Order: sequence, then C-alpha cells, then structure tokens
Amino acid sequence: MLMLEMYNCLENSMAGMAYTFKCNIKCKHCLFKCSPKRKEKMKLSEAINYLNVLASEKIKYVAINGGEPLLFFNEINRLLAHAKKLGLKTAVISNGFWAKNEKKALNKIKTMRKNGLSALAISFDEFHQEFIPVENIANIIKASKKIKEIKVKLKIRGLKDLKILELINELSKKTGKHTINVSLESVFPAGRAHKIKGIKKVCLKKTRKVKCSVIFPFINPKGEVYLCCNAACLGKKSVYFLGSTKEKPLEKILQEFKKSRIAYLLRNESIYDLPFLNNNKNKYAGICHYCMEKIGRIKKKKLLSLIEDYYSK
Repeated sequence: MLMLEMYNCLENSMAGMAYTFKCNIKCKHCLFKCSPKRKEKMKLSEAINYLNVLASEKIKYVAINGGEPLLFFNEINRLLAHAKKLGLKTAVISNGFWAKNEKKALNKIKTMRKNGLSALAISFDEFHQEFIPVENIANIIKASKKIKEIKVKLKIRGLKDLKILELINELSKKTGKHTINVSLESVFPAGRAHKIKGIKKVCLKKTRKVKCSVIFPFINPKGEVYLCCNAACLGKKSVYFLGSTKEKPLEKILQEFKKSRIAYLLRNESIYDLPFLNNNKNKYAGICHYCMEKIGRIKKKKLLSLIEDYYSK
C-alpha cells in the first residue's frame, strides 16, 4: 500500500479561488463558460472564511480569479485586506475592462496594492481582445510602472501565433519602453473551447519529462474544491474533484488533499511516462489537455488501484 502520510501535497503553499463565474464578456475559449448571464458568486463571508482556513493550513499565496472578479471591486478589496491581515500574499486575474484610461488604471491598482495585492495577471489574447481594447492593457502596464511594489503579468492563452505577435506588437507601440512580462498557455478543447476549430495538437514526446507544478486546491463559486483550476471544468464526477464545502468543512477537504495519492502522482511523476496509461500516438493541445483526457476521465476507484500497483512495483 502506498504510504503518503509523511508527504504534504500543500507544500507549494498555494491555493486558488474563483470568486465568480459572472463576467462582463463571453470569450470563445473560456474553460468555465463564463458570461454576463452567469449568476454564481461566492458570498464575501464565505470567501473570508476560506482565507481563514487556508491561512491555518499554512497556505502562503492565494490567486483570485473568475469570471471577472473585479466586477465586485469593493468586495475583492475587502478580501485582499483580510488576506493581508492573515499574512497571505495575493494575486488577482482580470481582463482589464476597468482600465479605460491610465488615471483609472492607476487608481484601481493603487487601491488594490494598499489592501495587500502582490501581483496582477491580465488575460491578453485574441479572444479577450475581441471585447477589451488593447489600450486598456497599455493603461495597466504604464500605470503599474508607477507602483514598484506590484508585479503585472500578461496571461496569454492564444490560438494563432501570428495573431498573438500582432497583439503584443500593438501593445508595445502603446506602452513604449516599458517591459512587458508574459506567460504563455495553450488553448485546449474544454469548456466553451470545445467548439473552436483549429486548436493546435502535438505529440508530447518533447515534454514527456515534465511534472505538474500547478497542483493546488482550487475553490469555485459553488464551494466545489478541485486539484487544480483547469481540472475544475470537468465537474464533480472527475477524479480531480476533492469535495464540496457545502457538504463538509474546507479544513477536512484540505487534510484529505494533503494525503491525496492522485495529487502525489501528478506532482512527482512525469505523467506522459506512466505505463498504465497505455500511451498512444494521439496528439494533445499541451500537457494539461493530456492530463485531463488520459487521467481525469478514469474512475477514481480504478485510478487509485492503478497508482497503488504502480508504486508497489
């Protein structure tokens, strides 16, 4: 039997919270199918309680996304301030709809920084920019340079390389000499992106030694907790579902997560090389897509048995 009691799957000290599935826009690639019509949102009191529990479990960093969390700007700032009191570092992921000019952008960022925000990630790609002017993102970049204590990064989940380069080039012209930090992520066919044609899929042999670095508890607006944010789009029937805070305390869910055999496997093994997956020559839109398709859809009881057999050899 696999013994994990001495291994703490919270050791990377990070957690994620989707404060709402409501969004001011409706992107074609959205994993959670967010839109202006979605109603799901955490109560502020619930979110504060989640922070209390996460801090008690030695979590150090909490990322807040959605949907578009800054549709509820005042509530998010109260959440940031509470996190600051608990000693938690925070990041917010936003589409930047609120930065219509540099002055507004600066005021918003200053307020969030005053309440303890450590980092701001802005979604920037061909899908978001159907709705959000590049000018907004330029305003955020320029405003952020006046606040040295905060880090701003563009979160790009693009489909067409040429289109991404065009957007970055346009943004560079508007921001001048300012350095732009970016992180690139692949679009994979999940959520609303299932309907997108032309998603790039490749053989993952070159990434076969890659281990997952984003296994952390992720809480959605319904109180459902998953092993990571991407896996949350698979729903409660997937092996990545950890439990619901409506049915049992978050403390208990996190204690179970600490000893999760599935989390241990994903964190420590190169999943492309796992023999029990019967790897084939199929192509995937990145390692996350591979993980969701090859592991996420296995029945939990069967997967736990496979993992036990794998480590007993």
